[in-house]
Amino acid sequence: MTHVEFWHYANRPENDHRILELVDGKVVEMSRPHKLHGVLLAWISNVLSNYAKRAGFGEVAGGDSGVLVARDPDVVRGPDVCFYAEKTSYADLLADYDTPGYDDALPVLIVEVLSASDRHAEVVRKVNGYLEAGVKLVWVVDPPAREVTIYRPDAPPAFAAGDDPIPTGDVLPGFDRRASDLFPAE
Repeated sequence: MTHVEFWHYANRPENDHRILELVDGKVVEMSRPHKLHGVLLAWISNVLSNYAKRAGFGEVAGGDSGVLVARDPDVVRGPDVCFYAEKTSYADLLADYDTPGYDDALPVLIVEVLSASDRHAEVVRKVNGYLEAGVKLVWVVDPPAREVTIYRPDAPPAFAAGDDPIPTGDVLPGFDRRASDLFPAE
């Protein structure tokens, strides 16, 4: 299945309640996460939105927005949170609202919040797919451990917890948040 065929399939009325991804041309249904997952998505989106406003660039997308990660076979993932370096006007976003398929725009940062149902091998596969596609930075957020694993192309993973700063290099210049900032206060 191509990403355009997937778009049509995923947008059928009978699939409204389903969370779907396209992996190697095949439809994969994802389980619906717990409330904590949603709270963290909103929290992290807010942290990144505030950064974008302060830095004067970028835009944040969340809620499993489709990202075309590979072609032939097509892979469309629904990352938890994405940070795009380029801002798109609302008019342009609205114009593409019902355009079938997914564009080639890649976020510079993808955030995946682990769920209880996530399997390590699948998370690693997603992270590797994002990096191979050209995403510059991937954060995997572990809610129970309150830590973040930071992935970059051609670099070993880094870890941040508590007051550790989250390294972003030149991807998010001036981002000065700590791992604890990605979690609500206890």
